[in-house]
Amino acid sequence: MKNFIYLLFFCALFSCKKKDKQQAPSVLPFPVQEMKSENVTTFIEYPVNIEGILDVDIRPQVEGYISEVVALEGQNVKKDAILFKLSTPLLKQQVEAALALVKVAESNERKAIIDVEKLEPLVEKNIISQVQLNTAISNYEAVKSQLNQARANYKQAKDNLDFSVIRSPIDGVVGVFPYRVGSLVGANETNPLTVVSDIDSLRVVFTINEKDLLKLRRAFTTDDYEDLLPKLPKLNLILADGSKFNQEGEIITIGGQINQQTGGVEMKALFLNKDKIVKSGASGKIRMPIQQDSVLLVPQIATYDLQNKKFVYVVGKDDTVSPVAVTTSEQYGDFYIVTKGLDEGQKIVIENVSKLKKGQKIIPVSKNAQQKESSTQQNK
Repeated sequence: MKNFIYLLFFCALFSCKKKDKQQAPSVLPFPVQEMKSENVTTFIEYPVNIEGILDVDIRPQVEGYISEVVALEGQNVKKDAILFKLSTPLLKQQVEAALALVKVAESNERKAIIDVEKLEPLVEKNIISQVQLNTAISNYEAVKSQLNQARANYKQAKDNLDFSVIRSPIDGVVGVFPYRVGSLVGANETNPLTVVSDIDSLRVVFTINEKDLLKLRRAFTTDDYEDLLPKLPKLNLILADGSKFNQEGEIITIGGQINQQTGGVEMKALFLNKDKIVKSGASGKIRMPIQQDSVLLVPQIATYDLQNKKFVYVVGKDDTVSPVAVTTSEQYGDFYIVTKGLDEGQKIVIENVSKLKKGQKIIPVSKNAQQKESSTQQNK
């Protein structure tokens, strides 16, 4: 019996030691990184509307049928080049009628002059009275006014007829033609006959949100948007195929009011386009670099989300970890830029954070952060 009691005691003791051994938490190694401030270049991007520096709607000034389309869509034309011809028979009749009235008025003027010249010597000889001469002179003045009016009417009719030949007002590239030969067009048409664009330079229009606008003001330390313009960096234009346009541009205007519907401000940038690679109406996006000094970068894999907040595990002096909420401003490649929650010199766990819990003890393993340059290529 006594031996049996000793056996039970030793079994219980062995079982407790085994259980304690199983429950004893193991201290595992985790890679950590010390927070150090860095200077980085981030980019803001926005979709743009691309226009020629001058886009001119070509509209008819008189009504008529398109009799001939002289230019071609996409053709480079010079100023005064003929684009369209209109058939305007009514205008031709008006010119002919106006010319006939001019000839009648000229004939009347000649007759009035003869009458004055005939009466002048008779007055000098007192054969007729001065009143008769004055009447003839008044008649001449009236006839002369009628002639001037007839000539003005003729000029207007001829100018209207000249408008039937539609010319380019500038050097540029011809746009699309919504109307064809035989279409009846007039000055009140909704759509222009075409658009001629001067694309030696491009006007790139985009809307920047209020948050980024404030970021620009702070980054370039100015309280006045007029002072901000010359301080802004050059822009890159990313074309529809993802390639970068071969010229850098500069912002030339900043809108004076925030659009309440979009929450943004319109900006316009200017790009030289001497090779005419980009056409008016093209799509793309602008990319603007912003230098940010002394920022803290946290790898995205070092964070976890909880109740719409981001957290990292900070390593304490006794190598225990504690969750800390951080505020981030934007992504920088595979990193977040932290604006609040961390200080330079603190150490954070940068991998396997899902395996940690508050107060857990770890073995910190210092690990150099991956090269920022390679991980942020998407920003460049």
